[in-house]
Amino acid sequence: MLKKSLFSIVCGLFLLTAVQAEPIDPISGVYGSVNYLITGEPNNLTLAIWGNGAMPEHEDAWNRPWFDMGNGDLRASIKHITVAEGVLNIGGYAFEACGLTSIVLPNSVSTIGNNAFHNCGDMTSITLPNTLTSIGDYAFWWTGLISVTVPESVTSLGTWAFAHCKQLISITLPSTMTVLPDYFLCWSDALPSITLPASLTAIGEAALQGLMSLTSLEIPAGVISLGFGALAESGYSTLTLPEGIDTIPNQCFYHCVNLTSLEIPESVVFIGNVAFCHCESLTQLTFKSITPPTFDEDWICEYDEGATNPTITVPCDALTDYQNAIPDYTLIPDNNCTGIESVNALEWHIYPNPVKNELFLSGDFPVTKAEIYNITGALLLSEININGKINLSALLPGSYMLMIYTDNSVAVKKVVKE
Repeated sequence: MLKKSLFSIVCGLFLLTAVQAEPIDPISGVYGSVNYLITGEPNNLTLAIWGNGAMPEHEDAWNRPWFDMGNGDLRASIKHITVAEGVLNIGGYAFEACGLTSIVLPNSVSTIGNNAFHNCGDMTSITLPNTLTSIGDYAFWWTGLISVTVPESVTSLGTWAFAHCKQLISITLPSTMTVLPDYFLCWSDALPSITLPASLTAIGEAALQGLMSLTSLEIPAGVISLGFGALAESGYSTLTLPEGIDTIPNQCFYHCVNLTSLEIPESVVFIGNVAFCHCESLTQLTFKSITPPTFDEDWICEYDEGATNPTITVPCDALTDYQNAIPDYTLIPDNNCTGIESVNALEWHIYPNPVKNELFLSGDFPVTKAEIYNITGALLLSEININGKINLSALLPGSYMLMIYTDNSVAVKKVVKE
């Protein structure tokens, strides 16, 4: 029994000794205009960068001392990276796919190159210096960042810079930022909120696409340009578009399944392809311009089975123009009719008005249908085959909108119920 126990202990010590990792031979050299040193155990390496100068700007992932160049692929094993004061930049692809968890960059660093930290999935934290001026394309794409503050000193931000950061829950942007770059936060879908700088004038292509955890979004008043799919597939339920935007581009609100209502500003002159496709919760669209925008043929595509089209409210005095622009949709006039009571200039007469019970209609053509709406645009009453009168006794006292349909035209009248 004693021999067996001693044998087990000896075997255990042998195995423990066998699995203990030996430190690698240090790897060092010159990298661009700076120096590097790699030390540590095979699966827990430390990379140190120092010197007075710049790292090289690679255009792909190859030819770095820790990937290729005779040392094999050490990237995933590099768990710690230190960059000393004096280093001027983080070069393109410098730390792509490395296994670090956090890093603090010195004040001497002014630029971060394209793909510099791309695919560093374990990196949850980075401290960016207040001297930083530029962050390149894909710089933090597919990283594990949880929170990040982009310094006020940054004047250039690349496309896809913080895209697919699946753990990101907080980002602070420079207050002087004017353009949100294409695909900037695309599919960083854990982000619950974001404050866009008041200085912003443009939101790039798919810049905020796929932010499904975003419960609300405020577009700054100065924004006049939205890119393709800029706000698509995100989680907000309400949104206000600022006056000055002239185009709602293709796929702008595509698959925004929680969006319930939207007001289209007077400045909008074009609505693009599938701009409102698969917005299953959208119940209200309100147009403000007296001149209808140009609509792409498929600006609002077929919904999933069981969904309903939104109520579309348009300026009362422009009802006919909107009907000509989008003839396949039922339109509701707003409550802002001018002295021209009949949209189609038909000589319609209604009496008595105010009315207690029965309202009589007299006009140039036979009435095929009459509808009564309240001031919020809700349909209260619809009658067909009108024989010169309509019974309003079921309505409460107040102001209503009467829509009178003929075979080829529509007229609108304001009715007061006593």
